Amino acid sequence: MGGWMRLAPTSFDVGCTLARLAFDEGIGTVNSLAARDDYNTTVSSEFTTHFAALGGRILPSVTFTSGQQTYASNIESAFSASAGRTLLASYPTTGSTIVTEWAVSGRPGTWFLGPALRTEVLLANIPTGSLDGFVGVSPSLSLRSECRTMAEGPQEVDCTTGNAAAFIGHFSSFWDGEAPLPAAHFYYDGVVLIAMGLAYAQAKSGAVPTSGRELHAIIRELNDRAHEAASWRDLPAAMTKLRAGIPLRYVGAAAEYEFDGYGANRHYVMQLWTVDGDAFVDLAPVAVRCFGGR
Repeated sequence: MGGWMRLAPTSFDVGCTLARLAFDEGIGTVNSLAARDDYNTTVSSEFTTHFAALGGRILPSVTFTSGQQTYASNIESAFSASAGRTLLASYPTTGSTIVTEWAVSGRPGTWFLGPALRTEVLLANIPTGSLDGFVGVSPSLSLRSECRTMAEGPQEVDCTTGNAAAFIGHFSSFWDGEAPLPAAHFYYDGVVLIAMGLAYAQAKSGAVPTSGRELHAIIRELNDRAHEAASWRDLPAAMTKLRAGIPLRYVGAAAEYEFDGYGANRHYVMQLWTVDGDAFVDLAPVAVRCFGGR
């Protein structure tokens, strides 16, 4: 185990969720068009690996280097396979160029959209309406306790968003009404988790951790589901208990934290979304039904 921790969903979570979406829709074949960087290559690999494990067929995928003058040949190669779904896994600047060239070429095939594409940068730089109806997944900001499984199917969940809405209101009150980006929920939680770990370590040993690995272990220990919950809404009370040596798990602005052996937070729900004109639209959340193997 190293000293890193991951709060947002991993590429494993993303790939698993997209693969199950395709499989549950009755899609028989998939491939991907993915940037050659660590994150997007891994998302693509997890997507195709999970889909194959479910019994689907993987068609030849295509990778590219960001910053090319044109991606026309990459697009043609990806869609010549005639897959039921093609995952576009890239960052938004490159993604917008690919989508624009794809639209000009006649809009072949059907996209799945990777989580890094959910940004206004993408929509501002593609032909309006070119991605209408295509879906992607991104982190859900609903707590595990705010979600329940629906009778319609094991991947169907119903979630409320009260915790996220409360944090947005709290943030906006300090920033002249400006709402936080979704990533800000995780950044806030990261700072709080570090503070909680330091306070608890000081109480238990009389000293602060001397390495990231040591702090990592303490934060994982604190976030055992058997421990009393501490909310971001009442941090002064939580810090008082931690300084008294009482272990608390953190219910944050983005998630209820529970870390696996590699330091990755377990995510049980992902947010499904689509594009409508010049806006992203949230659809129903979906369950993450793959655990282990990270």
